[in-house]
Amino acid sequence: MIKRLCLPLCFMLLACMTLLTAEAHDPTVSTNRICDLDKAAGSGITITNPNSEEQDTFVIFYTDSSAFVTVSNETIAPDAPLVYQPLPSTLASNYTGWALVSESFGTFSVTAAAPGVMHAADFETTIVEGTNLVFLDPVVTGENCYNNMLIDWGDGSAVESQPKGTDAIFHGYPGSSGTYTITMTTRLRSNEIISHTEQIEIEITPLSVTVQAQETAGSSQLPILAWGLVLLLLITQSGVAMKRARRLA
Repeated sequence: MIKRLCLPLCFMLLACMTLLTAEAHDPTVSTNRICDLDKAAGSGITITNPNSEEQDTFVIFYTDSSAFVTVSNETIAPDAPLVYQPLPSTLASNYTGWALVSESFGTFSVTAAAPGVMHAADFETTIVEGTNLVFLDPVVTGENCYNNMLIDWGDGSAVESQPKGTDAIFHGYPGSSGTYTITMTTRLRSNEIISHTEQIEIEITPLSVTVQAQETAGSSQLPILAWGLVLLLLITQSGVAMKRARRLA
């Protein structure tokens, strides 16, 4: 009986170890993009590990012609920043372009030395209260880092391609309340670079129409006419009563 249980237990243990290993070696979790790099002007990149344990990262430098150089797959100790300044010798002395710093097994602090610029894509939304109308204001750092933006409104409509800029972008959602996730992605040529996602709540207030009866001049005088008829009736009845009294006398 024990021998029969041993084999399945071994397989279960092996499966658990495989899952743990897979979880510990997740693929890239974040990407930082730096543009306007110029080796001759002293551009540099610093990668710092803010965690309490050693972690791995790797850096890929791209040139304007889309050729790339993999600098290294480094192990970074806590409080021991990797500084690439000047840029690696594997890049030409007149190198200008942009770089991707892809982080694996953790999150790192990435900074750039001028004239390098850290590229970031963000946006703010304004919802017209009670309606399905939304305005999106792009907030993008690094004008030379991208060519255009892709916007997925999260409602099943076609993804929009917008030129780079900060002008507000307008969108109308379906005519019902709901929760939608907006994703804006910056692109360089055909490559998607940085994305930002935000969830919004659309609450549509139904329009209410109040029908108010209009009061005509005639209807406003009806109470006066009614009291006048009552008074006339009383006077007539009083006159008739007086005539009867005289006859009886």
